[in-house]
Amino acid sequence: MSERTNADKLAAAIHYVVARFPAHQLGATKLNKILWYADCEFYSRHGRSLTGETHYVRKDQGPWSARFDAAVAHLVLHAAISERRVRIIDFYRREFYPRGEPDVSMFSSEELDTLIKIADKVAEESHQMLWDCVPPNGKMSVAAGAVTGDPLDDSDMEWARSVLA
Repeated sequence: MSERTNADKLAAAIHYVVARFPAHQLGATKLNKILWYADCEFYSRHGRSLTGETHYVRKDQGPWSARFDAAVAHLVLHAAISERRVRIIDFYRREFYPRGEPDVSMFSSEELDTLIKIADKVAEESHQMLWDCVPPNGKMSVAAGAVTGDPLDDSDMEWARSVLA
C-alpha cells in the first residue's frame, strides 16, 4: 500500500466535513475555519496538525489553507464531492455536496473525534488572538494557533513587571 500524503489527508478531512453538513450550512469559509481549529486543537495535544497543514493564510473572512483549492479540485475531479457557487446578497458562497462516503481510513479515532468536535462547535466563533497579530494575507502558524491560555490577572502582570525591572 502506498504511503498517503498530507495532501491526501487534507482532502479526506474536507470530504469528511462536507459529508457531515448540509451544503447550505457549509461554505468554503466555514470549512476552512473548521480545518484551522481542528489543526490547532490537535496540535495543542499532539504536537502535529491533523491535516498536515503547518500554516494557514489570514484572509479577510478567516483562516485559509493554502492547499484548500487544490484539495477541493482533486475531490471534484475524482467525483468525491461537487461544488456549486450560490449567490448570497452581494457575494457568492461556495457550497459543497458529498458524492459517496468519505474515506476515513487514514485517520485515527482521536483525529476523527477532533474533527467531529470542532465541526459541530464552529458556527460563527470569533477568531483567536493570533488573528489580530497577523497582517492580511500573512501566514498563521498552526503551532502558534495551538497556544491557548487564560487571560492575564494582576499577579501575572506583577510578575512580568518584576522580571522586566
